[in-house]
Amino acid sequence: MRSSSERIASDAYTNIDLPVPDHIGATSLFVSYSHVSRQYTAPGPFEPFSYLRGYGLRSASLTVKDVAHTGLDLTVFGNNLTDKLFRVSNSNSFFGSNYVASLYGEPRTYGVRLRYRFGG
Repeated sequence: MRSSSERIASDAYTNIDLPVPDHIGATSLFVSYSHVSRQYTAPGPFEPFSYLRGYGLRSASLTVKDVAHTGLDLTVFGNNLTDKLFRVSNSNSFFGSNYVASLYGEPRTYGVRLRYRFGG
């Protein structure tokens, strides 16, 4: 039996090699889903905002390795694709200071990564 403060995290992901011509480069699609369960964070009872709701995040990336045989790897990525607003921590300081501070997870992010391999 798990306690109400126990945090459970799970991940599911897949990486698929895509059939593209060799002159383009080895191309793959990565898709993931991560889930963190609800958790109680306060040291004592009745702390306001002490429960952190569970949340799930979706991310994906498309990678082309050795683009056109140039030694360049290109990745286009997106994290937290649904732009989920979620708390990852709080201060647990309400009874000592009469305020509660929370730390939130990163919003949706996306971008491009380039990597070059020197010397083959």
